Amino acid sequence: MIHIITDSSSDYDLTLAAQQQVEIIPMRICFGETEYLDRQTISVADFYTKLEQADTLPSTSQITPFQFCQVFQPHIEAGDQIIGIFLSSELSGTFQSAQAAKQILNTDNIFLVDSLNDALGQHLLVQIAVHLREQGLCAPDIARELTQLASKIRLIACVKTMRYLVMGGRVSPAAGKIGGILGITPIISLDDGKVEPLGKVRGHKAACHWIQHYLETHPADARYPVVFSHSVNPQGRDELVQELDALLPNNDYLYCDLGSTIGTHIGPGAIGVAYIEK
Repeated sequence: MIHIITDSSSDYDLTLAAQQQVEIIPMRICFGETEYLDRQTISVADFYTKLEQADTLPSTSQITPFQFCQVFQPHIEAGDQIIGIFLSSELSGTFQSAQAAKQILNTDNIFLVDSLNDALGQHLLVQIAVHLREQGLCAPDIARELTQLASKIRLIACVKTMRYLVMGGRVSPAAGKIGGILGITPIISLDDGKVEPLGKVRGHKAACHWIQHYLETHPADARYPVVFSHSVNPQGRDELVQELDALLPNNDYLYCDLGSTIGTHIGPGAIGVAYIEK
């Protein structure tokens, strides 16, 4: 049997994960002295409520090798195989912890994939893994395919407020104040696992048009689904879907809610899309 395991930064809904037999290891989120398990002891909605009330950004802790061993070991002892798809190694030490756990367990039946992504980009890889497993591919081939696709993922997100970028030190307070006055919408991406600015526009509609132009020059591969996401902004996400629909090669759309790992830095109101570039 092949077990697909990911961390909660993949923004997988727990009900969907159970239906698709995907195992989710929760990240730990700390607001001050209070610790929560992502999507288990704190919901996405409650996370953003607390985030809006916070004076400082919450912290997240990577999953430890010991925690990975606890999850991996029963499957290995049962003679099963594991495909682990985890948060970008450029953003967290979680992937390195998974590698350490594999060495501790001394097994060849764990196949690890550095997603080079977060949130909806990582979510996309897990969904592809589920599909490949349903097609009957073996674990080594699935992991190999996912590793090749990881660098082809294009993740683009539009940020509604610059407050959290300022709080996280990614934008200076002066730039954040000016941006807020002018209604600037930063557009960010993940490039080889690192958060990179792509551009900035004024307003939501302009941001959707910007992404539309990006898709024209970086078209999506019709063989794979497209993921749309938002942070408590479903209307904005739906408007982005309508804007991009004519440019996408099929209507195989997936949806997820932006969770804590990326939501901590971009805050509520954001929208995003992730796809495999042709």
